[in-house]
Amino acid sequence: MRRLVVWMALLVGMVAGSARAEGWSAMSGQTLGTGGGMVWGQFGWPGISADLAYGVSHTLDLGGRFTFNYGEEGITDTSVLGLKFQFTLRTQLLHKPKFDLALRFDPGLLLYFPNSTTVVGMTFPIGLEAGFPINPKLRLAGTFDLPFWVTFNNPARFFAPILFGGGVEYLLQNDLAVTFRLKMGPTIASGNFTRNTYFTLYLLAGIAYRF
Repeated sequence: MRRLVVWMALLVGMVAGSARAEGWSAMSGQTLGTGGGMVWGQFGWPGISADLAYGVSHTLDLGGRFTFNYGEEGITDTSVLGLKFQFTLRTQLLHKPKFDLALRFDPGLLLYFPNSTTVVGMTFPIGLEAGFPINPKLRLAGTFDLPFWVTFNNPARFFAPILFGGGVEYLLQNDLAVTFRLKMGPTIASGNFTRNTYFTLYLLAGIAYRF
């Protein structure tokens, strides 16, 4: 009986140690884990955002994001105030000791307010997030994003950004991380306009807390 208790204690310790070793991430291929929650605030260009996410399974995070923008969807030569309300989904596709990969989908509503008018639209970004753990505290990330968006008025247009980027995430504590992200690329817009291609940039620093 004593041996059984010892073996059970060792097994529980190994499982718990494995769960701790896997860790968590706000912005790469490592999800939060079942029952893990996270709040994540970011600021920079093109705005300020707040995320709330929850790990509904070992490989799936669901949540929401609110964004206040002063640059229209990252386009560098426009300064327009706007709001976004998004549903967030991140699902892990691959997990290895030195590499993980997740698919992200963040659809939602967007509102912009140029020249005392209101532009209504929708955004439906899809992207891949890769993580490269360097050590238990430091993680690098690589991203490929297609953050498509459409406006329904003033005028009605479809926008197709193609963005590549990366980032750094550092754990200050087991439940607290600082993040830095950079991604950029062209945005191709529909319609017969004098300009249909725009340079797009996202440069954001943040703090994430797992609970």
